[in-house]
Amino acid sequence: MGIKEFADGARNVWKAISVFPDPEDLYGGRKEYFDSIRQRTEYRLGEQDRQLKVKFGKPDDNVRSNLIGKVVNQSVYLLLSKGVLFDLPGDDSKEQKWLDACWEANQKDIILKKMAINSADAGTGYVKIVPDGVFGTLEGKEKLFPRIVNLDPKHMEMITHPEDFEQVITYIIEYDTKDLEGKPMKRREETTHIGEQRDATGKVVDEGGYWEVTNYVKPYNENWKQMGVPVKWEQDFPPIIHWQNLPAPNTVYGEPEASDSLLELQDRRNFNASNINKIIRFHAHPKTYTVNLAIPKRKDGGSSMDTDQITQFVGENGKVANLEMQSDLAAAIQFYDLLGKQIFDQTSTVDVSNLKDKLGQLTNFSVRVLFQEALWKMDMKRELFGHMLRRLNRRLLIIGDQKNTDVGVIIWPDVVLPTDESERIVVQEFEMNKGLVSPQTVSVERNRDFKLEQERIKKAKGSLETIENESNQTKGQKGQEG
Repeated sequence: MGIKEFADGARNVWKAISVFPDPEDLYGGRKEYFDSIRQRTEYRLGEQDRQLKVKFGKPDDNVRSNLIGKVVNQSVYLLLSKGVLFDLPGDDSKEQKWLDACWEANQKDIILKKMAINSADAGTGYVKIVPDGVFGTLEGKEKLFPRIVNLDPKHMEMITHPEDFEQVITYIIEYDTKDLEGKPMKRREETTHIGEQRDATGKVVDEGGYWEVTNYVKPYNENWKQMGVPVKWEQDFPPIIHWQNLPAPNTVYGEPEASDSLLELQDRRNFNASNINKIIRFHAHPKTYTVNLAIPKRKDGGSSMDTDQITQFVGENGKVANLEMQSDLAAAIQFYDLLGKQIFDQTSTVDVSNLKDKLGQLTNFSVRVLFQEALWKMDMKRELFGHMLRRLNRRLLIIGDQKNTDVGVIIWPDVVLPTDESERIVVQEFEMNKGLVSPQTVSVERNRDFKLEQERIKKAKGSLETIENESNQTKGQKGQEG
């Protein structure tokens, strides 16, 4: 067993001990769900299983070629590209300013990408709204805004209505922590929908229609205990929102970016790469062998076969040769590349490295054809992610006591693909000359601030006119003098 293999084993043992799952978690599938998400997160980060066993003190030939990370990164990039914009009704309305300031206080571009990565790993993403949880700035004044918390999907569980799997009636957050003495402890928060309550006579004692948050704690080797009394969430919606990464029918949970079969492909590719690496290590230098010859040893224990020694042989009808490979590993390398292609094909991911030699031959149309399947998947993810953002924005506006809670539309950015700028310029010039688009639209497409550029152009034009006038005056004075 090698040092790295021993370290991996010790790390896995520590994980099993630190989690100390309840029997109900083990048999209820909670730990299996937890481990599944953790494995996908580790594979995305490149912490993948070593495919070759390593003997103690021997070289480690394992190679981990992380394509899972590339798949997730490209998917998240296509989903968000350069971010999203929220366009509420009205021009520069009060609600628009408030919502933009709220998202700015929550570091919009950063948290959106984190949310997308979490949902890609787990298949389902979750965020929680904490009222008055973060400071921000609105019209030059410091103000408290709702905080958007990106929840770890490993710690989440949903209970749905028995007759409607899309209707969540309870959100559960459960995680491991430590008490004040440093002993392991579990915490659980249940957010439950409270419906109409009736007594034994059938009389309505609570009309319901709200959510209730209850906290529990489980000290080591003890049962669950409720902490305090339930807290009433005074809204018709819960403080937690979930969404699917990729659509999955007949379940409230979504599909992750990396399926089980994809993880197996990654393992097989790592196994292939590790074997190639081991073969190269053995055959990187010629291995000399002899037949019917004795190679004398030096006094220092070395061999006269060393590169800096004169070799002398003893024997009859002897032979000296080098042990060489019978092939150049072409078939193994092709299989390695094939496994990579399978990973990209199954996830509708584009391997840009294969396009480098063809970039001069590709038109904008052909690039979009190459990215077509990736764009189809992006459209599906934007529908799911966008639906969540509209619900989230509405809830933010309600919690922020905004008068108009119409969330308007979401403006997704154009996908940034490799393009030929000369082709774009020709198309934009044609559309502008034909009156199909305005100069301002073209300016936005080219990432320019139209108003600012118009001011600069006007200023530059005025400067040129001033220079021309001064030049004409100088010429006129010289003419008069002449």
